[in-house]
Amino acid sequence: MITISKSQVTVMNIQYGYYPLEKFLDDAARAGVEHVELWRAAPHFHLEDMTYTDVCRVRKQIEERGLSLEITDGRYRVDPTFSVLQSDKRLYDVLI
Repeated sequence: MITISKSQVTVMNIQYGYYPLEKFLDDAARAGVEHVELWRAAPHFHLEDMTYTDVCRVRKQIEERGLSLEITDGRYRVDPTFSVLQSDKRLYDVLI
């Protein structure tokens, strides 16, 4: 049987749309996963409504819990906010 370790799993916040981002991050850390992906939409991570400081705050919240952020590059789905991320190198550098 093939087994998958928690280090190979990435969880996404799309199911937490009615909860604060902090709850998603706390639950991910408590579950023992190492990687999270943020759905680039409201209420947690809508880049068009965020400042550089907001993005830095989110990254800090992720790192404080010992998590890493995985970002899909848009090849798997159409996501207009990814172009916002690519167009602002500062935001991209903060997250990667």
